Amino acid sequence: MNKKKAIKVLSATAIAASAFVATAPAQAATTNSSVESLVKQAKDAGTVLKWAISTEGSADGKTRPYAQYNAAKVARDKAVAAVNKLPAAQKNKYLADIEQNVTLHINRTMAYIDAITAGEKITVKKQALEAQIAKNLIDDKTVAAYHDLSTEIRKQAILLDRVYGQSTRDAIRAQYKKTAETVRDSVKYEVTVKIELDAAQKALAENKQEEAEKHLAEASKYMNEVKNETMKATLAKSLEELEAQLTPKVKSVSAINAKEIVVNFTTALAKGTTEEQLKAAFTLEGKTDTAAKLSEDRKTVTYTVNSTEVTNAKLTVLALDTDKKDAANNAIQTKEYNTVFSFEDAVGPAVAKTEFTHTSDTAADLTLKFSEELTSYGTISVNGVEVAPKSSDLAKGEVVLGDLEVGKNITIDIVGATDAAVKANKAEHITLSLTVPSKVVDSTVPTVSTSTNGNKLTLTFSEEVTKGNVSIGGVAVAANDITTTDNKTFVVDVQKANNGAFFANNTNFFTSEVIVNGFADKASTPNTMKEVKFNSTFTADTKAASLVSAEAKADGKLVLEFNEDVVSPATISSLVVKSIDGIYQSASNVTVSSAKHPVVDGKAVTNKLELTLDAGTQLVAGKNYVLELAANTVEDSYKNKNDKAITLNVVRPEAAGQQPAKVVTTTISEDKNVVTITFANTDAKGMTDSVLAPSNYTIGGKALPANTDIKFVDNKNKVVITLPESFVSVNGTYTFTASNLKDAFGNTLADGENTAQLALTENIAPTVNSALTVNGSNAAVVSFSEAIQSADLDGDGKSFEGITVKVNGTDAAFTPQVSNGKLTVTLTNAITLTDKVTVDFKEAELTDANGNQVKNGVASN
Repeated sequence: MNKKKAIKVLSATAIAASAFVATAPAQAATTNSSVESLVKQAKDAGTVLKWAISTEGSADGKTRPYAQYNAAKVARDKAVAAVNKLPAAQKNKYLADIEQNVTLHINRTMAYIDAITAGEKITVKKQALEAQIAKNLIDDKTVAAYHDLSTEIRKQAILLDRVYGQSTRDAIRAQYKKTAETVRDSVKYEVTVKIELDAAQKALAENKQEEAEKHLAEASKYMNEVKNETMKATLAKSLEELEAQLTPKVKSVSAINAKEIVVNFTTALAKGTTEEQLKAAFTLEGKTDTAAKLSEDRKTVTYTVNSTEVTNAKLTVLALDTDKKDAANNAIQTKEYNTVFSFEDAVGPAVAKTEFTHTSDTAADLTLKFSEELTSYGTISVNGVEVAPKSSDLAKGEVVLGDLEVGKNITIDIVGATDAAVKANKAEHITLSLTVPSKVVDSTVPTVSTSTNGNKLTLTFSEEVTKGNVSIGGVAVAANDITTTDNKTFVVDVQKANNGAFFANNTNFFTSEVIVNGFADKASTPNTMKEVKFNSTFTADTKAASLVSAEAKADGKLVLEFNEDVVSPATISSLVVKSIDGIYQSASNVTVSSAKHPVVDGKAVTNKLELTLDAGTQLVAGKNYVLELAANTVEDSYKNKNDKAITLNVVRPEAAGQQPAKVVTTTISEDKNVVTITFANTDAKGMTDSVLAPSNYTIGGKALPANTDIKFVDNKNKVVITLPESFVSVNGTYTFTASNLKDAFGNTLADGENTAQLALTENIAPTVNSALTVNGSNAAVVSFSEAIQSADLDGDGKSFEGITVKVNGTDAAFTPQVSNGKLTVTLTNAITLTDKVTVDFKEAELTDANGNQVKNGVASN
């Protein structure tokens, strides 16, 4: 190559190189600019997304920002793809920027969207519970909805808590979790009570009384917290029904001070229970009860005794009638309660109640009622000035302060009030701040509305009143003929009033003026009604009572209900059987042994008759009977009799022998520690051997021992139980309880048929003390485990049989005598100090005070 050509080649290379160097910076600038643009677009999309998931932006906790979310992901992915083409030194900066300003918001958006999904799941469960609440239903479906919502809240809460930003997170929680919790908690106690009631029902079905009582107690405790009144009524009804299935018993006993003991029962005692019955049932060893007060719901008795302060004293509450009835409509009794009781009053008296009584418009007396009996009320001051009480009753714990000025604020200081405890407790200083109230004057005059229905005049007053005057046709109605049960509604039976004088000259009806006056309310200053006058027509009742309904009971009795009161006992001796299951009966009767008013809660139901059929003419269970009651057998209270036969239709409910049920009834008696049980309403094959198992019986809460003699007598419906020797340790009335007894078909004892109160006698046989005492040369004295007496046990007119005496192994003549509970044998022949005297007892005619024969034994010196 020549020099000129070489120069040209070098020049071309230089130009090419120059061109390359000039174009590379331009390409780099273009690439970086594109990446910057894509990263900016991604960051902008991230910013939009940031505000789409914040309550400070457009987030509402309900709308999922899918458009913004997808746009941000697309923009990020484009930007990342472009950045990844850059050299490593440039790439890391961009990726970090994208991670912080785009990917972070994408991830937070995912958590936000997940939270909305979780919240919606909670809402579905919330709406299910809300639907039940809207219907006021508290049932298994409500309980399930409650638990489903609780579970969903717990499960989804973690997703709600992942939302970024405090304000946004709080809004999401409030929108889903808190609203759901509010709905759930609104029936928290309703569901709790339902769960406890269900558990109690299950326990009762499994015959677990104590467990059932525990659940019912929990249900009762939470019942007061139930706010939904409809649900509360449903739950209260269930609670009452379940409590009715419990065996009535004493729930608790506690002393509230040195003179009062409170006894709580699981079941309301019978209506009409008297104070004397309550006092007779209660015993606290060594103490005397002076009063007994039954609470309004009849589940609590407050006993007043001379002292409640005892240590390990026996406390007994005997069986009492309750509101519950057995199949035969007899009252079920509480179980006898026995416990060892201790109490020491260590609390000073307090003022439990204050009560103002106005003596004038400007002054009032104040009664301070202390929590217990006092021995001293101490010193009393009113507004710093010591005062003497107007009166006091320390036994009642009451002190009256007189003539306090109405409207005045007073401070009462009581220093040194002392109770009646054995170790007297003193209230050092009691302060009361009160305002003497103004006298409330009742100036409202009672009003009356009147109505006449046939022969009855009814006066209904606007409030309780005291009895006033009623006259008809100018003749005053006798006070005893103006009757009331509530002091608001008064009834006059005009046909019977004044011994029937009003209808004496008007056999069927009459019209006359009625004047009502003198009825006054019970205000401190009584307001007397304004006199009322009106004309009314009274019609005599000349029609016989008509049958309203007839019912056959499972026990075989018939109950007939009439439209008015009827006379009892009725002259019904038989019923004609017209048909049985539609088949005409040509000549069939059932014999009626009695027809009387049934008694419910201690009161006769006067418009009903309960017919008891003779045992030989009972109705067959399950069959449809058409019966006829003869004419002139039912008389109303106006001497009207049925002039025609009365037809009735009844079906006796299925009893024993049809399907297993609680229908078996018992008659339980005792004589000399031998218990006899006669069963009725049983299967034709009678009772099973379950009645022969000692473990199925308890006396005083103690199961009969395995060696108890129990046997069938006469048939399979009668058992005789002979209590084993030494079972009864002291005389007393014990509760006998039978359980798990079944007849051949599986029927069990009807409610209330498994207990009886038995007066048992101690049956521990006396034993011979092995060492006798020689008193002189002719007398030996034998003592026993308890005092003994002579008894002619075999009735042959001879005493002290079964006793032999030996001296040095040889029979000896003697004369026996019981003195101070010991046996003295006077020997015919004198003995020496070294002689061996032996007294042998075999079926000896000696007993203790309860008739228990001395056990065989030997005594010697």
